[in-house]
Amino acid sequence: MSRIPSVLGLAEGYIQASILLKGATGSTNPVGFFLPGIGYGNGGVSLASIIQNPQQSLDAIGTRLMNPQTVLQIAGESFLANIGFKFAKRALRRPINMVNRSIKPLALGVKL
Repeated sequence: MSRIPSVLGLAEGYIQASILLKGATGSTNPVGFFLPGIGYGNGGVSLASIIQNPQQSLDAIGTRLMNPQTVLQIAGESFLANIGFKFAKRALRRPINMVNRSIKPLALGVKL
């Protein structure tokens, strides 16, 4: 049985990827990391820069991750985002279920 993708699950994954990439590479968002020039305000290491100059890019990532303050910031932001999503899902359980019930007959293949 296949699982139906959840919009909230995708949003949480995007937020977690954004936190990790911001801390490790200095990129401001995942879109800017994978598609430089398309994302807004991207300023760090991108996938293109890793491919073009792997040594320099990986050294920059390693330097950022060797800083304990950066690692603690990544861990703290990730923890708070996780707790926030869990709290929001629990607090908004009834409205989410109502939306999912109304989406189900449309056969969109997603849920909230």
